[in-house]
Amino acid sequence: GRPRTHNLHVVPKQGQMLTDALKFRNYLCQNRKAAEKYAEIKKVACNGQDVDSLEYNRAKAPFINEIIEAANLR
Repeated sequence: GRPRTHNLHVVPKQGQMLTDALKFRNYLCQNRKAAEKYAEIKKVACNGQDVDSLEYNRAKAPFINEIIEAANLR
């Protein structure tokens, strides 16, 4: 098949998932080094191949949780 080009997350309009996603996005927008580290984690997680989405998400989860926690402390 064709390679994926987008990944869409659908979450409730008001809820913790949306709040955390926005905190994560905002933190990366304001912290270039964190954004670069996240980009590298994503490259390593997929290793240039089409990988299982659960495996990919597990590889990114520790960093995402770390950033959300840091955003909560600001």
